[in-house]
Amino acid sequence: MCNAVGGIGLHYSNACWIVLTTPNGHYYFHNNYNFLAIKYGQLVIIPSSINTYPPLEAEFRVQDVLGSAHAFYLESVRTPGYFVSFDWNGEPCQQIKMDTRERFGQLEIHL
Repeated sequence: MCNAVGGIGLHYSNACWIVLTTPNGHYYFHNNYNFLAIKYGQLVIIPSSINTYPPLEAEFRVQDVLGSAHAFYLESVRTPGYFVSFDWNGEPCQQIKMDTRERFGQLEIHL
């Protein structure tokens, strides 16, 4: 389960992710070793364990949103042109292949 309802705290555990950085500047996002990924053109969660490498589909590159000091895009490394995006209800967008970067793909991090 993955949502983007904008809440933080104990009631929004599915919106909290641990970020792993690779040596080449890419990122993995997991929630209790459930990795955020793009697989077969869909935003999915891939279960894993502490003793395994992150799935290849879960590797993302971060791109800045021009004109924003806080927002960024997450693009799939394995399938370039596919971005993490959510609709107005916080659900993953069905159409994540973007010709242009849209506002549904603009994300922010709360530390």
